[in-house]
Amino acid sequence: MSNDATRNDPIEDERRRVNTYKLLAECYQQPDDDLTALLTETSNDEVTVDVETLCATAPAVDELRTDHAQLFVGPFELSAPPYESTYVDDPDRVMTEATVAVEGKYRRAGFDVAIDEPADHVAVELEFVYVLALQECEALVSGDREKAAEV
Repeated sequence: MSNDATRNDPIEDERRRVNTYKLLAECYQQPDDDLTALLTETSNDEVTVDVETLCATAPAVDELRTDHAQLFVGPFELSAPPYESTYVDDPDRVMTEATVAVEGKYRRAGFDVAIDEPADHVAVELEFVYVLALQECEALVSGDREKAAEV
């Protein structure tokens, strides 16, 4: 399928959105060789971000790990805490009411968190949005607009 046809097909646009959420969820986890391979194997036609430029400008995986740790892990003050609770409840705490609310949404949707982080970690939240977007896309592909609207 050509780029022009892809860009005019609503289902393909949805698939690109789904793939973008999945890619972003992976990017917010600890960088490793699998992430590098994923970025290299992903084409700009599959997502709504420019992965070619990202790959061309990204540092080596060791530098990415260092940057990730400085931003999201610590050991002291985090430059960019990856937890929703630090932005909506208390900048100095995780596992607050926001975390509990997010856990409840996951539970009601049947979403199982597969990361050793609080449920309001940005990578988990992006993974959740990916799952919801995938369910919506699958419903659209099958012609079930009602189900797509419910997701």
